[in-house]
Amino acid sequence: MPANLNYYIICNRDGKAWLMPLKNMRIAMELYQPSGLKGKLLKRGFPLVHRIGLVRKLIHVESTSYMLPEGLRNVIAQSFKVSSFNFSIFFGSPGPRQKMTIQIFNKDAILGYVKLSDNKDIGLLFQKETEALNFLKDKNITNIPSVLYCNKIANDWVFIQSTSKTIHSKTLDYLSSKHIQFARHLFEHTKKTLSFEQTDLYSNMLYLKSIMDSFDPEVCKILTKSMNTLENYYKRDVVFGFIHGDFTPWNLYIEKNKLYAFDFEYAGYSYPPYMDIIHFIVQICILVENQSIEETYKTLKSKEHLIPDVDKKHLVLAYLIRTFSHYSRLFNGKFNPQDRSYRIWIGLMNKYNQL
Repeated sequence: MPANLNYYIICNRDGKAWLMPLKNMRIAMELYQPSGLKGKLLKRGFPLVHRIGLVRKLIHVESTSYMLPEGLRNVIAQSFKVSSFNFSIFFGSPGPRQKMTIQIFNKDAILGYVKLSDNKDIGLLFQKETEALNFLKDKNITNIPSVLYCNKIANDWVFIQSTSKTIHSKTLDYLSSKHIQFARHLFEHTKKTLSFEQTDLYSNMLYLKSIMDSFDPEVCKILTKSMNTLENYYKRDVVFGFIHGDFTPWNLYIEKNKLYAFDFEYAGYSYPPYMDIIHFIVQICILVENQSIEETYKTLKSKEHLIPDVDKKHLVLAYLIRTFSHYSRLFNGKFNPQDRSYRIWIGLMNKYNQL
C-alpha cells in the first residue's frame, strides 16, 4: 500500500460511510456505532486484521488519503488546547439533515467531537444545541458535553464539543434503570408549570394542523383524534420539562457506571416527563429489531411498568405527535407515507386511540 494512503473508507448498504486512520484504529473506531451483529463484529475485528488485503477486499474497504482544511485544523487544535491530534470521520446519515461528525483523539484518549455542515439549517441546529447544552449546564446537569466552539469557518458551520467517553465506555442497546434515572433527573431539574398552549407539544400540534391537507383522509382522522385526546387531557396547567429528543443507544454511553448523553440537536423544553424513554423503546423496535406495528405495541405495553407516575396512553400519544411533527418538518411537510417509521407511528397512534 502506498505510504500516502493513510485512511480507509468503510461503507454500509444504507449509504453511510466512515473514514478511519490506519494508525490508532481501535480508538478511532469508537466513532463507529453499529446496531447490528455484523457491524459490531467489524468494529471489534477490523482493527486486528485491517492490514490483510484479502480481508479489506471481502468487506469492500478502500484505501485513501485525507486531510482536514487548515482553518478547521487550527480551530480544533485551539479548542482542545493541543498541538496535534488524530481524527476519524462519519460522513452522516443520508437525508435532508446530513452532516459530518469528526472524532478528535490522540494515542491514548478521545478528546471530543466536531460536527460540520455547509447547510444553513444544520448551522441553526448547532446553535440550538449550544443553547440547549448551556441551559442544562445552568440547571446543574453534568453528564453532558460542554460546548467548545460554535461558529462558521469559511463555508461550513462548525460545532465542537467535549466528551467524557473513553475506549472503555459501553453502549447499552436495551432499556435499563440508568435510562429511567437520567430521564427523571432531567425532568426534575428542568420542570416548570405553564399552560398547555405555551408548550412545545402544543406548537407541534399547531404545525400538524397547518399541514393536514398533505395527509390522506385516514391519517388525518388518526392525527385529529390523537390531538383531540391530548387537548382534552391537558386542559389545565401542565408540569412539563426538557427532553433530549433523540434518546437512543447511539447517542448515549456509560462511563464509570454513569450514563452520558450527547447530540442534543432535537431537544425540547416543555414536554411530558419520560418521553425520551418512549423514543428509546420505539427506535430500538423499529431500527434495531425491525418489529411490526403489533410487535412494537406489545413491547411498549410490556415496559409500561418501568415508567413511573405518568399516564402511559397520553405519554405515548404525546411522543408520537411530537415525533410525527418533527419529521414532517424535516421533509417540509411532505413526509413519505411509504416510510416504514411513518406507517408504524400512525399504526401505534391508532392503537392507543382505541384504549
